[in-house]
This record gives sequence, C-alpha cells and structure tokens, in this order.
Amino acid sequence: MTGGRPVVRALTVDDARASWDLGVESFGHAEPAPDPLPDPTRRGRVMLGAFVDDTLVGRVGALSLSSWWGGREVPTAGIASVAVRLEERGSGSLGLLMPALHDRARERGDVLATLYATAQGIYRRFGYETVTSFDQVELPTRLLLDVPVDEPADAQDGTPEVRLRRGTADDLDAMQAAYTRWAREHDGPLTRSGPQFPPDVTAFLQALDGAHVTLVEEDGAVTGYATWRRTDGYHQGVTAVDDLVVITPSAARALLHQLGTSHAVAPTTTLWTSGADPLRLHLPGNAWRPVDQRPYALAVLDVPAAFEARGYPGHLDADLTFAVSPGHGGDPVAGTYRLRVTAGRATCERLADDPAPGIRLLHPRALSLAYAGAQPSSAQRQAGLLTGPADDDAVWDTLTGGRQVRVRDYF
Repeated sequence: MTGGRPVVRALTVDDARASWDLGVESFGHAEPAPDPLPDPTRRGRVMLGAFVDDTLVGRVGALSLSSWWGGREVPTAGIASVAVRLEERGSGSLGLLMPALHDRARERGDVLATLYATAQGIYRRFGYETVTSFDQVELPTRLLLDVPVDEPADAQDGTPEVRLRRGTADDLDAMQAAYTRWAREHDGPLTRSGPQFPPDVTAFLQALDGAHVTLVEEDGAVTGYATWRRTDGYHQGVTAVDDLVVITPSAARALLHQLGTSHAVAPTTTLWTSGADPLRLHLPGNAWRPVDQRPYALAVLDVPAAFEARGYPGHLDADLTFAVSPGHGGDPVAGTYRLRVTAGRATCERLADDPAPGIRLLHPRALSLAYAGAQPSSAQRQAGLLTGPADDDAVWDTLTGGRQVRVRDYF
C-alpha cells in the first residue's frame, strides 16, 4: 500500500482524468481519451473514490435504475465502474467503498443493488449473490431457417396477420411498449427508463450505432423485434443479435426463421439471452452454445422497503417472521423482521436490530436468493446460507418464485 488508510469521498469533475486513467488500467479502454472526459458527477450516477495521499486508488459507481420484480418497478442501484489500482488490491479500499456506496444508494431511495460480477467472491461479503446470468449463445444460422412459421393469415378465421418490416426512429415507443410487456412478466429486467437510457429518438439512433431493427407486427401492433448487425465479412460472417424481444409465439417463430435466411453468407448467429429462454422451445435442434456468460448478482439494501416494493402472487396470504444475520463483519440489513403479504402487496417491519434466536435465519446472500426466487430454500440450506425451522420453506419458495429471473441489459 502506498500510504495510510484510504479516504473515501465523492468524485468531482476535477477527478475525471484520474478516474479515466484508472479505468483504462483496469478495463483496457482504447486510447486516446475522449474530449471531454466523462463527468463523474453526471446525472443518474453516484461515483465514489478512495484516495491515498491525494492519489485515486479505487472507485465505484451506482447508476440510477429500476427493475421489475413481481410485476412492479423496484428502485435499483446498478453498481458499475468498479476499479482498484493493482498495488492497492487486497488493502481494504473496496471494503470502504462498497458500504459507503450502499449508504448513498439508500439515501437516494434504492432498495436493491445489482452488478455484473467479474469475480463473484469479491462481492459476496457485501451481501451479493448470483441470481441469473446474461449470456451470449451461438447458433448455426441454417437451424433457424428450419423454424416453422405460421401460415398466412386467413381473414375469415380471425388469425392475426404477421408481418416483418424494418424499424425506424418512429417505432421507438412501440418497441419500448413491447419490451415493457415482456419485462414485467419476468423478475430482474431493467425498466429501460431513466437517465441511463436514450431519452429521445436522436439518442436512440446513436445508441444503435449502425445496428438494424427488424419488427414483427400482428394486426398492426408490434409484438416483437430484433436489433442486429452483420460482422466478419462474406460467407464466413456472423449475424450478431444484440436484443431480441418477443411477446407472442408467432413473433418468435417469424423472427428466428427470418434470421435464418442469412445462412448462406452468415452461417453463424449469436444472440444475448438469460435464464431458460423459451426461444429454445421453437428450435428444431439442440445447438445452443454459450460463448460468453456474465453472472448477475443482487443485494438487498433495505429489507422492509424492498419487500414492500415488489409484487407477489395475488392468491397467496402470508405472515412470516425471519431474521438476517450480520454476514461477514456486520451489515445494515441484519435484524429481525415480520413480512405480511395480502392480495399481492406486502408490509414489512423491522422488529429488532439483532437476529432473534430460534427463527428462520438468512445470511445476506440467502436474502438475495430468496428475494429473487433464484434458488429454493433447500438450496440455500445446502449452501449453508439458511438455518432455522423449515416450516415456512414452501411459503417462501411460492412467495417469490414462479417467474424466471432474466436480464437484457449490461452495465
């Protein structure tokens, strides 16, 4: 370590160069640096730095996001831009930065925090656990051509007419509506609203960066779309699908089949997905090869507010008392709680600052898994993250389970 105990403070505009250089060192960004450099204080993010002798040795950021859980939007801090100087790793800088960043996120109203963990073990001590993964898979394009498409609509039988067309800037609202309809049926996807996403058509076109958009319409309504680009030349090329969203089976079949028509010049297709994607149910073969996997982890920042923000099955009533352990070295979420759920909504109150004995006791990592419904109680127990009576296991598993945890955005 180059000096004494690091001092943690918010980054300012004057720290932009040091922050950029630390990012280049950690992530290998291409030089030259942009002009102007990214502003650490720009809207929608909090950036903290650890300084030793006035030298920036570590930084972390929290983006202002929302994500879908149980069909409701939950304020979420997207943790990003984590970087620590090589010589300072293991010296405790991150142990100071992450709790301070969580405090800032809670003050902003975020009740969850999520991140893409390049090394999962680093973040588990802060209550994070993997709940899904953002994966790129590779497929033979010719396989997609074999996906059967619906017969042309018959005006007499009321079958919707399925039509593909090129998307334009005028379709932004329709695409967002289709995405929202898809996302709210899952747990975990971002809402794609707020300062981190294109605020207007011009910004949307810039974000596409030359990618094409193909829409599926059924009776004039957008029921699916794909953003894609062609890479790697002719005959040995790739169709890279950056985003594929479908809300009807006919839209899924139409898009997959149409992507397959490029097989002669692009024999490989890649697409980004997560979870047990039902797209696989349309494929006539078994080819589905992961080529890039990015684990997505979640931590609960505010237990009562997080459980009250999400939705639940409308038919289930529950009255549950549970405790959260301090984890490794203490945690603001530790304590004893009572959760009551009625008609799809919850109230949650903190009963004590310390875990009560003899009741269901969750490690903060188990709390993350339970909230997301990513692993059942039995798996949490097998991992040593959940102890205490098992009487309520089935209730917990039903309360937050039943939906796939899926993501579509990397940050």
